[in-house]
Amino acid sequence: MSQQDIDYFTRINEEADSEHDRGVAAERLLLTSNQSPQTYEEFLELVFHFLNIFTEDLENEAEFYTDQSEDAITNYLAAMFRATGVFTASGQTYAGGAVDLTISANSHTWRAEAKIAYSNDKIFEGLIQILTRYANRDSNKGLLVYVNAGTFLDKLNNWRTYIGLNGGWASYASRKQTEHTDAINAILNTANLSQIENYNNFDCQFLLPTGRPVTIKNYFINLKFSPSDTSGNSAKKHRENLAINELKCAYHEYLENQPEDLDTDKILRLLEMLARD
Repeated sequence: MSQQDIDYFTRINEEADSEHDRGVAAERLLLTSNQSPQTYEEFLELVFHFLNIFTEDLENEAEFYTDQSEDAITNYLAAMFRATGVFTASGQTYAGGAVDLTISANSHTWRAEAKIAYSNDKIFEGLIQILTRYANRDSNKGLLVYVNAGTFLDKLNNWRTYIGLNGGWASYASRKQTEHTDAINAILNTANLSQIENYNNFDCQFLLPTGRPVTIKNYFINLKFSPSDTSGNSAKKHRENLAINELKCAYHEYLENQPEDLDTDKILRLLEMLARD
């Protein structure tokens, strides 16, 4: 790319002031990243810009990913970041443990843990991992949550409530050994949560025992596939995938909440969906 091209895209970025223009600015960062150094803030801006694009692609093709594992979905995201030619990205990269997604460029790195939204307790294990185990000097990390059953908005809102002050996390943490309960309490009681942005993500900031603040981007991705049109809802594969995903959620939510009465009517409906020819 010529210096004239770089100057052109730089001028676009300097003049940007609308939501669309910020998108153009991110494209400029991509086009010039190999020719000019990036700050950490520019790196994060670019990561989140392309995370939005790639997760929208996932959601638009949810029927192909709704029955996939956490690793399979995350590896797709890593491949898309590598395809830009700017980022290096990988799954299961060691940094105090096997981190689900690691994205790097120009000496900057962003790490994220990924969980399927079976229950808040299951997601919380991912948050504990990224807070207490992986790359403790990172100032920004991520938690990717794949929703393939239930109601997307309920999952997002319930999770945000769960990790807030006096949220459900305290009950879950209390069941761990005392030293781990104390460590989790010390971090989670410093939580500062942002509002939900773009319908699917919010930030939460914590203060680590080292005195270092860390910001976690909680990013929800809607992979539930439940078409109601005639051709879609008659497909056996789609019906079985949905039933299996809903049954897994029902099981984990039962373990989390321990209700006195199991919703047997719901379970029977899901089993009928599996058994139906």
